[in-house]
Amino acid sequence: MKRTLSVVIAAFVIAASLIPAYAANVSIDGRGVQFDESYGEPFVDQSGRIQVPLRQTMEAFGSTVIWNEETKTVIIEKDGTKVEVPIGQMYIVKDGQRISNDTAALIKDSRVYLPVRSVLEAFGASVSWDDSSKTVKVSTGAEQESIPTISPTPTQSSNVTQSEAAYIGNSNTMKFHRPDCRYVDQIKDVHVVYLKTRDNAISGGYVPCKVCNP
Repeated sequence: MKRTLSVVIAAFVIAASLIPAYAANVSIDGRGVQFDESYGEPFVDQSGRIQVPLRQTMEAFGSTVIWNEETKTVIIEKDGTKVEVPIGQMYIVKDGQRISNDTAALIKDSRVYLPVRSVLEAFGASVSWDDSSKTVKVSTGAEQESIPTISPTPTQSSNVTQSEAAYIGNSNTMKFHRPDCRYVDQIKDVHVVYLKTRDNAISGGYVPCKVCNP
């Protein structure tokens, strides 16, 4: 009996040691998500699926994260969508509807990891794999939507300074953002438009960013 138990324990230890196959990178709308050893790094699990550190990835995605210790479930919310990810279960739950998955979220080194593709696709994102750079590429479509080709009038930006601006417009995409929106840093200087009010933005043909909801 003792010998059998020892064999089982040894097999479990060997299997556990095989979990991290190799590290991977993650980019969301062209911006790399920063990981380090203190928070954990992405890896490929035994099912061949990318597992990513929970909080760094989902906060970079623009969502809120809640951990339910009692049920060992991650609750993620963004733009009115709620996704629940129970640890160790081969499914996730989107707005109350169970969606089967071929791998499970897990806890490794006291950190929670999520199967990146199934979770982000539940929020409508497009997820692809670039093998040459070992990068998971996530596109939310936030900066790629079909938009009106209307140019802002000169009075909307010529007399507004950066310190006066309540919103930042992108004359290339014709979207406007809150100054602290993550997409503002991606706007080229030539396309930056300072907007004093929301009415100025709307009347100039700009549409609000769906990420920061100005």
